Amino acid sequence: METIATTQLRHFPAQTVLSRIGRVTVAGLDAFIEESIAMLGREAAAAGMAPDAAPVVLYHGDVDDARDGPVEVCLPVPSKPVAGIRQLPAITALVAQARGEACDFPAILSVYGAIMDRIAEEGLVPDGPGREIHHQEDGERRILVAMPIASPDRSA
Repeated sequence: METIATTQLRHFPAQTVLSRIGRVTVAGLDAFIEESIAMLGREAAAAGMAPDAAPVVLYHGDVDDARDGPVEVCLPVPSKPVAGIRQLPAITALVAQARGEACDFPAILSVYGAIMDRIAEEGLVPDGPGREIHHQEDGERRILVAMPIASPDRSA
């Protein structure tokens, strides 16, 4: 069973999100993401909102045993004037999906590697932090990794 889908180009519209930013090494990453999603879900419910898309994780810096990001966990919600809401910008990104054990660190790094290889092969330019969209499909954990790329007019 293939655990990593091939890379493809995809557009993501702007999203309104509640978010939480923290500095965390890989040892605490899964717990931070899970706790943040739960906390943001409670905040949304308290404001009378329900998430309207899968949680998104942005990596504003490297995360490994020695480096601690920062990492931003976002919960997409309907646009509503509530404290803590911000807008994720629309992006065009190269994406690849991991499933099952390929979602775990360090296996997930091969997904990033495949995307970065294609960016280099096509002469594209990364443009902003990588995003992970965390979801379940058919009872299986999946992460869609999205690496924003510069539009042709911005990559020159």
